[in-house]
Amino acid sequence: MAELLFEEIDPFGIPVRLYLRRWLEHIIPPTRHPEMEPYLELIRQTIANPDFVYRSVKARNTNIFYRLNLERGRYQNLYVAIVVRYTMEQGRKVGYVRTAYFTRTPSGGDELLWIKPRR
Repeated sequence: MAELLFEEIDPFGIPVRLYLRRWLEHIIPPTRHPEMEPYLELIRQTIANPDFVYRSVKARNTNIFYRLNLERGRYQNLYVAIVVRYTMEQGRKVGYVRTAYFTRTPSGGDELLWIKPRR
């Protein structure tokens, strides 16, 4: 059985999962995004409480979650981008984290799906 790192509910009420294998083999290897290794909690927070969410241009079943990183350090004031692919399992929609990375400017996407409400 695959080891689940976390499951978080996105703003649409859909569970989103990140598995250890995806984390180790596709997100933090040296040839991918090793800078993300200390930011697992930020990834989780971005899924639960993003600044905004776009539908991917490349795949209709994929959303990109963005959140501004306000923590001090090298990646301060960069956006964290989380790519989540959705699928149907046992009659309900479930999301899986595909990758995560920092970016200066969000690339947007096909359609803006969600914006964090102002307080």
